[in-house]
Amino acid sequence: MEQRERARVRDMLWPGLLIALGLVLLLTNLGIVPAVVWRTLWPYWPVLLVLLGLQLLLTGRAAWGATILTLAIVAAVGTITGVYLPSLGLPWAAPAARVDDLRIVQPLGAVQMAEVRLNVGPARLSLGSGAEGDMLLEGSASNAWGQPTTRYSVQDGVGRLDFELIRPAGAIWLFRAGRASDAVVELNLARAVPIRQLEVRAGASDVSLDLRDLQVQNLDLDAAASRIRITLPGQGITVADIDGAAGRLELDIPPGVAAWIRADGAVADYEVDEVRFPQIHQDGLASVVVDREYRSPGFETAPNRVELRITGAAASVEIR
Repeated sequence: MEQRERARVRDMLWPGLLIALGLVLLLTNLGIVPAVVWRTLWPYWPVLLVLLGLQLLLTGRAAWGATILTLAIVAAVGTITGVYLPSLGLPWAAPAARVDDLRIVQPLGAVQMAEVRLNVGPARLSLGSGAEGDMLLEGSASNAWGQPTTRYSVQDGVGRLDFELIRPAGAIWLFRAGRASDAVVELNLARAVPIRQLEVRAGASDVSLDLRDLQVQNLDLDAAASRIRITLPGQGITVADIDGAAGRLELDIPPGVAAWIRADGAVADYEVDEVRFPQIHQDGLASVVVDREYRSPGFETAPNRVELRITGAAASVEIR
């Protein structure tokens, strides 16, 4: 009996997979399901391992066929539901409103210093220093799902700004979440006041920070992107903590700025301007060095300097 049951499951596996895959591909080709849904579903493949582990724990065996078939059907049904359910008008399934070319402004006010926290989720981020007049932050968000939120308070002469691009609302946001990666956020901060703390949270195809004209004292970047580009401040003393995963990480240290660079993490390819930043320590395997340290001569007494800590993993890192 048990063997017949297993044979029946095997006989259903491939037809079920083909049906589920065919439905999603058909709806994708018809433009009903966005192609980005594949990028949305892919990160959840470890769910298969979790389910198989639970089966081994509870039953002593793992039914690969039944588990894969179940996940394929759930993914297909969930994707289709995520497309059609919002059109039924149910409040808990209502889609987030799409935002196109939204203008973002935050006046500076009477402050002597600022703290800024930016969380743009999966949106592509470009951050510069072009805020004009009495603005602390100005810029735009386009092609975004959901309204950005801005909170600003002033206490003891310090302005605290919290900007967040929220994820799509609704119970089925997961199957629309891939669209959020199409969003583009372009922001500029004020040069007029020192920024005591700048925190950036992002996860997108591209993150670009141009801080050369800003007075940033502490930078905390947590990002996962295919490409991260950062130009560090050109004046004053900056402590920067770069944490995340990237296909390529590019760091530009302006001329005349000394640097102390400590890198912990797996990086396949490292390119550092060792004329400006001689290496003083290295540890790890021959193929992937996981602990590196570089320091400019006279770093301790340089008026303009950056203390840089890099953690995480990247395919390549370039520091110049």
